[in-house]
Amino acid sequence: MVTVFPTLSQQEARHLATKIRAHIANVEHHTEKARRKALTLYETESWHVLGYTSFKSCGTAEFARLWQQVYRLVDTAQVDANLASVSPTG
Repeated sequence: MVTVFPTLSQQEARHLATKIRAHIANVEHHTEKARRKALTLYETESWHVLGYTSFKSCGTAEFARLWQQVYRLVDTAQVDANLASVSPTG
């Protein structure tokens, strides 16, 4: 059985598209903040004070992510910082 959904009005579709753009911008903003904070945790080796022996073990335990995903946050933040140092627009 195929479910048929009613078409939204132009106003409803415009409102939905606007909300989607806002959510995307919000996710990007929060992801950038998470990257910077992960980089700080990494560079300051502050996982030690949380009782971990490595950033890898801290990241997987604290953030419930694969260690590769946690390091990707750090790597991306480092690239962002490097780009910002050579270009005012990144």
